Amino acid sequence: MDSDEFQRELKARYSDLANHYDDLVTKMAAYTAHERIPRRIIELSRACGTLRVLDAGCGTGLSSVHFFDLSAQVTGIDLAPGMIEQARKRPFERLICQSLDEPWDVPDSDFNVVIALGLTEFIEDIHALMTNIARKLVVGGICGVTFAKPLPPTCRLQIKTYEAAECETAIEVGKFLILELLEFPGYIKCGEQVEYRGYILRKPCMY
Repeated sequence: MDSDEFQRELKARYSDLANHYDDLVTKMAAYTAHERIPRRIIELSRACGTLRVLDAGCGTGLSSVHFFDLSAQVTGIDLAPGMIEQARKRPFERLICQSLDEPWDVPDSDFNVVIALGLTEFIEDIHALMTNIARKLVVGGICGVTFAKPLPPTCRLQIKTYEAAECETAIEVGKFLILELLEFPGYIKCGEQVEYRGYILRKPCMY
């Protein structure tokens, strides 16, 4: 499957799931990254005043709920039109429907938080993703990102997975400082348990 075909398939699949997505991932797939990562970022960002958040791969907006509770200004980007329609039910400041593998239609140095949760499994160029995130953050801004760990050879899930060294190389490309590494069960799909490495990163003052 080439890149364009994969993007079309991904867009259609997640648009079809959009109406039931929140229940599917939280109740059936035991997904928790939308709770773990934002809560920790909020704890680390309490001195920042009003948060300007970019939710990359926002889906229905599930990962931004804790930021909405703080009246943060949240912009969401997602590939799937169906997901964007569901996200409109939540108080996003702005929603953008586009591929995350293309340049993002948001200003540089405009956000003090960027989250990319459950996204790297579907990204073509992980180094470009981390560079994009760094470009959109203010100096000192915080990023939360998850990477799926390698799966057993017998597993047939069609997602991208990453060794620890691959994660760290991508983080270095973005010139981030690692604040924390959280390892936890990501989700269950087709009976397979996907494990996550979740990183809390900071864009350093010298960039």
